[in-house]
Amino acid sequence: KNLEIILVNDGSTDKTKDICEQYAKKDSRIIVFHKQNEGVSKARNYAINIMKGNYCIFVDGDDWLSLDFVEELYDQYQADGVDMVFANHIIIDDTGRQRRCVYPYKKNQLFDRKSAIIDFLNNSVSTAGRLYKKSMIDKHLFPEGIKIAEDEITARDILLEVMSIGFNQHALYYRRE
Repeated sequence: KNLEIILVNDGSTDKTKDICEQYAKKDSRIIVFHKQNEGVSKARNYAINIMKGNYCIFVDGDDWLSLDFVEELYDQYQADGVDMVFANHIIIDDTGRQRRCVYPYKKNQLFDRKSAIIDFLNNSVSTAGRLYKKSMIDKHLFPEGIKIAEDEITARDILLEVMSIGFNQHALYYRRE
């Protein structure tokens, strides 16, 4: 119940605006902003600057979360006392078929900074599907003007600062490739 969902429509030319507005009418926790297309980094930074909560999760526009994603990650974050938590991702192909999980780990676990950086380099450089403290994100906004893999820079900078990271073995984030 204690959730703020910010949808930033970054100049979409399809029916995104209408879809966002329909969701906002169904759920008062959803806030929609429509802006001129300026790129994903500016859209994310815009949301960071207006959000009111203490924690932040990014979801890419073509991906989706399991219904209990936020609750599971927040509960694990609280229980483990870590700086960040991430869940396993399921890769979905163009036909909608589940292909594989991104992370090879079979149980929940904790990473120190060095292990987290190794995982980052081996498995996924995305900032999506992770729970962050807003204070950490505020220090590492997304670089504007970069069109591909812009979140890799932000993810790297955050990893250089964290002391510990929790991993949730459940495949809670669905990533379309």
